[in-house]
Amino acid sequence: MSSSPPAALAASFTACIDDLTTKLVAIAAERGMPLSYATAARLTAEIWPYAVTEARHLLLFAKQPLTPAQRTVLDVIEQSYADRGYAPSMQEIADTCHYGSLATVHEHVLTLERKGWIARERGINRGILLIPPHPQRATDNDAS
Repeated sequence: MSSSPPAALAASFTACIDDLTTKLVAIAAERGMPLSYATAARLTAEIWPYAVTEARHLLLFAKQPLTPAQRTVLDVIEQSYADRGYAPSMQEIADTCHYGSLATVHEHVLTLERKGWIARERGINRGILLIPPHPQRATDNDAS
């Protein structure tokens, strides 16, 4: 028997917070700063507003399909996180995608946010956050 939506959502939230706390402990260990799980859990609670922002996007916006250009920009962002652990700058996205204008990058980033693939922290350099994969993630084949 499957869980009701609120119960499934609560379980999903709990799993996300636990995963975030575990990752925080691992990152601290990699940097030579041992961190207890309890301390990491307290730190995780401090960044809860960011988790709520991601959850809002997951709940309110089903990820919409991407055009090839939007997919390319998202790939650059994902690759930056994979390689360096943080988002690229708008200029880095422009350079990688061979765009001559930052306005083009900005428009693609706004569209990725609107379509539910990323979240942005306003006023923060490299403030692009990836929205984790969702079971109902749209495919790229039906670009709008």
